[in-house]
Amino acid sequence: HTQYIAIFVAVLGVMVAAIQMAFTQRGESARDLLRSLITFGVASAFSIAIVQALVAFGDQFANCIVTTAVRGANDWQCVDLDQKPAVLEAGNGFRDTMKGVMGFSATAGTVGIGLMITIGILTLLA
Repeated sequence: HTQYIAIFVAVLGVMVAAIQMAFTQRGESARDLLRSLITFGVASAFSIAIVQALVAFGDQFANCIVTTAVRGANDWQCVDLDQKPAVLEAGNGFRDTMKGVMGFSATAGTVGIGLMITIGILTLLA
């Protein structure tokens, strides 16, 4: 979404360098401009690759968290992202945890439900 802004700034930089070259009648501005454009291109290329790698890592990490919660395991369990239905068939850990939470709120009444909502909001903020 910021590609247009980056291109606008690059074009603006080229215009400023061209005005500076015309004003000073020297080629030093052209060298600075070329160096800046090469830096812009390299930074753009590497930023895309790094973002893609971080997205893939985040997807796999979220998969591990959900798989571990559903299966109720004490250690990390990760599965292939294409086999999601197989994950759900063996999981009782998340169900048992939710039963405990609902049991707590049922015995504590409205105070327990409010407490659970507060804890949930604080957990999201953390």
